[in-house]
Amino acid sequence: MPIRREPNQRRRAHRVDLPMVFEIGGRVFRVFDWSVTGLAARIPEKEAAGLDLEPGRVHPARLHIPMPGARVALDVKVQVVGRRGPERVAFSFVDLSPRNRRILRQIIELGIEGRLGDLEDTVALLAQPDLPTPLKDAMVLSDLEEEALATNFRRRAILSVVLGVGFLLFVAGLLFYNTVYRIEAEGVAMGQVRRVVAATTGELRTLLVQPGERVTTGAPLFRLDDRELAVQLAQVERELALVRERFAALAAASGASSRIEPASARRRVHIGLFPVPLLAGGASAAATVRARGEAAPADDVLARLLQRRTRLEAERRRLRLRRERLVGRAPEAGRVVRVAAEVGDRVAAGRTVVLLEVDRPPVIVARVRDFQARRLHPGMIALVRTPAGKTFEARLTAVGYGLVDPDFSPTEEASLGEVLITLEPLDPTLRLPPYARVDVWIRTFTLFDS
Repeated sequence: MPIRREPNQRRRAHRVDLPMVFEIGGRVFRVFDWSVTGLAARIPEKEAAGLDLEPGRVHPARLHIPMPGARVALDVKVQVVGRRGPERVAFSFVDLSPRNRRILRQIIELGIEGRLGDLEDTVALLAQPDLPTPLKDAMVLSDLEEEALATNFRRRAILSVVLGVGFLLFVAGLLFYNTVYRIEAEGVAMGQVRRVVAATTGELRTLLVQPGERVTTGAPLFRLDDRELAVQLAQVERELALVRERFAALAAASGASSRIEPASARRRVHIGLFPVPLLAGGASAAATVRARGEAAPADDVLARLLQRRTRLEAERRRLRLRRERLVGRAPEAGRVVRVAAEVGDRVAAGRTVVLLEVDRPPVIVARVRDFQARRLHPGMIALVRTPAGKTFEARLTAVGYGLVDPDFSPTEEASLGEVLITLEPLDPTLRLPPYARVDVWIRTFTLFDS
């Protein structure tokens, strides 16, 4: 039986015109062509009386396939697709069983190969149980549609190009990282916090600021207990007032003030840090006067009062300086970040009491391994990224602990196996939160020397 061939069209299955008889509603009709998905039967309009051929109607039917010396009959369900002419009605199979699908495919293959007389394979298929099959799609024996094939080719080509470009970008980024930014480290932003420490040991009596407050240069931040010094200072000032009053009264009575004070100003010795005038006649003259039993002259009394006044003034200055050292003042304008002590605490000399954030660019401090530090030198450019995602460039300014901490010995640095490096941002207006953690990438190689 010759097989009619057709060009590739928009069909889900290959259509053949092998002999087939279609039985529906107890009536038999000839089939024009069929496939594993449906068929087209010859049903003239005048012979369709009594048949419901409305599109979408489902009917039980039977397929009769004549073969040499035999006939194959398959029970199926068909759905009316529609009428295609005065005598042609199209049907599609509904819920075609896997076994019937295999039988129809087998008959099509035998018809194409010219072996319809070989019934053994078809009989074997009829004898097999109706098992499910993963092959759900219809068999297409013709070439793939040219448009669909071109679409699939373009899709796969675009996907291949995208994957290839992505791989090249990955390799380029890897090479760029390995040749440009070779050293990676974690650093801390420093230099924006000033520590205000206690100048002497004492009890913290008053806190004058709270965290978050802004202060100006020289503003008092805290005060240690100065009550004992205040009492001593009050005693000295009271005694000094009495000496000045007695000196003024005696000088007015004797008129010797004009002679004593210029002479005492010329003859002074230094006791500690402060100059003290000597007696006008010296110790030997005073002793001679007392040995003779004579009354001390007015000039000697005024000279002793002047010496006493000078000593008291020196003592007052010393107490005022000691009292001033009990007040912690802001070294420069800024914002109070933290108060590290509470009122009533006893703080030692040099202990931090207030942390002050000042307005200045940060200094990035990071640690690298010893073998990495050998490739670093001041002036190199690094890339710094903050936790917020902001990125900026910085210049390497120092390599080694000794340049950060002068008391750190080279022996200690060699034993650690790590080296401390410092960097300064290229942008002087850059500001970071105090002690912010950052990531540092140091550029150790450039393709073109600048």
